[in-house]
Amino acid sequence: MRIGIDVRMIQDFPTGIGNYLENLIRALAKLPSGHRFVLIGNRGNKMEVWSRNQPQFDFVAIRSRPNSVHQHFLLPFEISRLNLDLFWTTPWGASIFLRQRYALTVYDLLYRRYPEIASWKARLYEAFFSKWIARRAAVIFTISEFVKNDIVDFLGVKKSKIVNIQGAASESFKVLKNGHLQGQALQTLKRYGISKPFFVYLGNFRPHKNLKTLLAAFAKLKAQNAKLVLIGSVDAKGRDRDSRDLLNLLKDLKLQSDVILTGRIADDCEVAAILGEAVALVHPSFHEGFGLTVLEAMSCGCPVIAANTTSIPEVVDNAGILVDPHDVDELVGAMREVLAGERPDLMSKGLAQAKKFSWEKIARGVLDEFSIFKSQFSMNFQ
Repeated sequence: MRIGIDVRMIQDFPTGIGNYLENLIRALAKLPSGHRFVLIGNRGNKMEVWSRNQPQFDFVAIRSRPNSVHQHFLLPFEISRLNLDLFWTTPWGASIFLRQRYALTVYDLLYRRYPEIASWKARLYEAFFSKWIARRAAVIFTISEFVKNDIVDFLGVKKSKIVNIQGAASESFKVLKNGHLQGQALQTLKRYGISKPFFVYLGNFRPHKNLKTLLAAFAKLKAQNAKLVLIGSVDAKGRDRDSRDLLNLLKDLKLQSDVILTGRIADDCEVAAILGEAVALVHPSFHEGFGLTVLEAMSCGCPVIAANTTSIPEVVDNAGILVDPHDVDELVGAMREVLAGERPDLMSKGLAQAKKFSWEKIARGVLDEFSIFKSQFSMNFQ
């Protein structure tokens, strides 16, 4: 079967969706399948070079860009020339005029639950296109049971057409065991001006990530001399709303000298080094489609304190401390407990839980679904 994979979301600078897809493609390349994969991206996409040494993969450059108006008109024409049995994309990479059979990966329906944080373009898409595109898909892959249920509830897709394949941490996220690697980790802390002990948050600073509760809780811990490291993009001059809100909140709580803003860190090995030295990852998010951040932390032996909402309990299970993200005092209690060394079991539990998620397992699940599709497709044309 000839399967086209939309890789336009894979960029040189890491993004959540792009990282997920790249890891999955690399896992597919390690498994025999009998399929031919065509990577479809814009010119200059880094997967073009990678595909040259992969016998199951080709690369085709197209002009249409994801999440654009002209994509709806140009993409169907570009795809029709590729002789595909199936085109695999995301809702933001599809077209309402697409006649090619297609599969979707839906990572979350954040804008359905929080329309106030969506751009006008995203609100327009959700209002007029998302249901149509989802219902016409041959199969929908998603990354948690929580999102699977959201797809049913918000988009009206039959549950039998949705497959939960979950996610996994990349190989960069691991425990740094030997002295050389630990030395590198300490050099990373020095480079970013981080002193121990410290808690860490990893992600963006949008309202649903609930930085207000995190910073309010941390303000109550100031007397215990711990620092808080925030890894994520922030404009030091506050020229975007999320950065401005964060900087104002730090000022209001008088936390400027206790919170370290690293900016976005492109190197996963550096992120892993910071996670491995932290007291705990604190992730009180109101909404996560999967919660990859907590899985990355557990893979590094970093204890996890996270919200008991949406998909996060599916990933953490009993390997971390789950708290009500609305309750500042509950979060403070969990942070104090870990800081005092009262939960030494969290590291071993987290490592054991993280091993349950692997890219090989995810890739095999995808190939199983492609085999089912191939058999159904063949029966329809006998």
